[in-house]
Amino acid sequence: MSSGWSRAGRPRHRRERWRDAEVSQHTEDRKTVEHPVVGDIHVDCDVLSTGDSDFRIVALTSPPGSEDARRIDRARQRLVADAAAV
Repeated sequence: MSSGWSRAGRPRHRRERWRDAEVSQHTEDRKTVEHPVVGDIHVDCDVLSTGDSDFRIVALTSPPGSEDARRIDRARQRLVADAAAV
């Protein structure tokens, strides 16, 4: 969670909606992320929304231990190394 976004700053109805797990729409898809260093990464894409607002949670995942999970880890390691070099 971003340090600039506090729980107290969210509208009351949104806090209650997520606390009560009122997700009205769940869509699933399979996507390919084209990464310039590690190559294509195939991920499952889950989108959760309340249906009556533009607020959504998007989760991109891959099976643990899969080649795609290893590519995600290599991309993360590269990002960390690049950030440390700055």
